Amino acid sequence: MKTFLAALLVSATLAAHAAAPADAIVSGRDYHSFADPTAFRVKHLDLDLQTSFEDKRLSGVADLTIARLAPDAIKLVLDTRDLTIRRIWWLRSATDLVPLRFTIGVRDPMLGSPLTIDLPADVNTPEFAV
Repeated sequence: MKTFLAALLVSATLAAHAAAPADAIVSGRDYHSFADPTAFRVKHLDLDLQTSFEDKRLSGVADLTIARLAPDAIKLVLDTRDLTIRRIWWLRSATDLVPLRFTIGVRDPMLGSPLTIDLPADVNTPEFAV
C-alpha cells in the first residue's frame, strides 16, 4: 500500500509539472501572427485580382497603406500562406516605384510563412504604401 501511495504521489507531481506552461502569456501579443503590431499597422488594402478558374489561380496586385508606429522599425513583417510573390515596391509617388528587398520565411503549418520586407532609410514617413 505504501508503494502504491508513493507511486501515486510521484505521478501526480509529474503531471502537475507537465501541465504548467513553459512561458507566461503576454497580454496584447498575437500568437497567431508573425507580424509585430507595435511596429506597423496595415491601414488599407486595395486588391486588383484576376481569376483563372481553369488553372485554379488568382493573380494580381495588392496595394497596402502602412502606418509606422515605431519610428525606428525598418523591417515590415506580414503573414502569408501559400503565395508566390514576385516583386514588392514602395510607392514613393504615383509614378515612382522603388523595388524593395524581401524574404519569405519557413512555412509553419498553423501560421503560414512570414513575409519580411526591408525598408530603406528613404521610407521615413509615418505612413507609406507598398
